[in-house]
Amino acid sequence: MARLEVSGVEVRFGGAAALRGVDLTVEASTVTGLIGPTGAGKTTTLNVITGVQKAKAGQVLLDDEPVGHLPAHRRARLGIARTFQRFEAFGSLTVRENILVAAEIRRRWARDSSNPGRVADDVVRQIGMRELSRVRCDTLPTGMGRLVEVGRALATQPKILLLDEPSSGLDGQETDKLGALLGRLADDGMAILLVEHDVELAMSACRTVYVLDLGQIVAAGAPAELQSDPTVQVVYRTARADPDAKAAGALV
Repeated sequence: MARLEVSGVEVRFGGAAALRGVDLTVEASTVTGLIGPTGAGKTTTLNVITGVQKAKAGQVLLDDEPVGHLPAHRRARLGIARTFQRFEAFGSLTVRENILVAAEIRRRWARDSSNPGRVADDVVRQIGMRELSRVRCDTLPTGMGRLVEVGRALATQPKILLLDEPSSGLDGQETDKLGALLGRLADDGMAILLVEHDVELAMSACRTVYVLDLGQIVAAGAPAELQSDPTVQVVYRTARADPDAKAAGALV
């Protein structure tokens, strides 16, 4: 089932086109990837989906209902959660406290019977940080802090999770754990849109991958299909010169 649909989205900054007719679909119980070189428009796409950036044209549907006219906080309450490319944890709070804040805020607007403390404890276990739950976030390595951001998003109990380069700062073992976590979330029914420079992670974790270049989707399909796609190979030959494009050689 299509949880999220983006259709014909266009964004312009002055005279420059940041996104040109972007179409993508994210289904429930799947991890969908969005990859491409720096400056391709990946974060702008997430900004349009979440309502941070207004689109010049196109639409965003959540469960077949248009949400493009809604402000960001309304979309969040409908079940769209995200992490950001820039590290955004509360440094003076512990791992558990960061996640607890999100759980308490959600209960406040959802007005349900959820127990924020229990939600926080469940999420801490889910992201594999139980032993670090009382550690202040400003003492954590950046990679571990990014997992806290994922946990904070999960505490809002979203329908779809948008992740903007969550593997940034993670070592190989931590990246493998992140990939396993994404798989478990998808198995539990979560729809995930993963923006990544780490092509190897995207190829291993995602069922479908979209390739964005210069604001346009230039290819889409299963990871095995994309690895032999001539258009994608050209994009990532260019991206090899990009120091942020980790593992670009996985496609060329």
